[in-house]
Amino acid sequence: MYIATMVYEFKADCFADGVRAWEEEVFLEAKGREGLQRMELCTHEPKMFAIGHWRSPEDAQAFMATGVFARLTQRIEAMLTHRPEPDMWQDSLLFEAE
Repeated sequence: MYIATMVYEFKADCFADGVRAWEEEVFLEAKGREGLQRMELCTHEPKMFAIGHWRSPEDAQAFMATGVFARLTQRIEAMLTHRPEPDMWQDSLLFEAE
C-alpha cells in the first residue's frame, strides 16, 4: 500500500471553508478512483490532515495528475498560513480491529 498525506493549516476564521473546499474539490473527485483504497480527512482546528491510501504510487500520481490539488490550492491559498507540501509513505505495519 502507498500512502499520500498533506497537512493544511488555516488562518483564523477560514477553517470551516477550507474543510468544505477539500470535501468538494478532493473527496468527491476521489470517490471511485482506480487504485484508491481509503481516503480520510482528520481535523484539529486550525489544521487538517489528509490521508489517501492507494494500491500503488502510480495510482496516486494519476489522481494528482488530474489537477485536483492545483484547483484546491488555488481555491484555498488565501486561507492558509503557508503552502502545504505533500508527503509519501509506505505501509510498514498495520493493525485493524475486526
